[in-house]
Amino acid sequence: MLSAAQAGMAGGCPPGSQPVELTLPRVPGAAEIIGLDVMTGPVSSAGSVTILTRDGTVLASASGHGGSGAQARLSFQFALPATAADNARLSLCIAVLDPRRPDGSPGLLEVAAFLD
Repeated sequence: MLSAAQAGMAGGCPPGSQPVELTLPRVPGAAEIIGLDVMTGPVSSAGSVTILTRDGTVLASASGHGGSGAQARLSFQFALPATAADNARLSLCIAVLDPRRPDGSPGLLEVAAFLD
């Protein structure tokens, strides 16, 4: 898992999103589905979490899921982007937005990745 501080070390993401660098055990050339568990601060039913590539391509998104506790945890599954086909290091961007919060974002807390 990466903390928000570790995730924030890389740059180059679309506005409103945070960079996340993940190292995965990969088999070069294999078609793989990645699973991503994202933990954020509380997200209201009007909020959303979006996983993007560095160029802004949306890989997965969830919205209207609710969450009134101290944390929200979402699980995503998607095919690895073609640009990451043979790389063990995966660079993604995660946008966590909630219009009901005064600052607009509940913040990214942790990210855990696994291969299916």
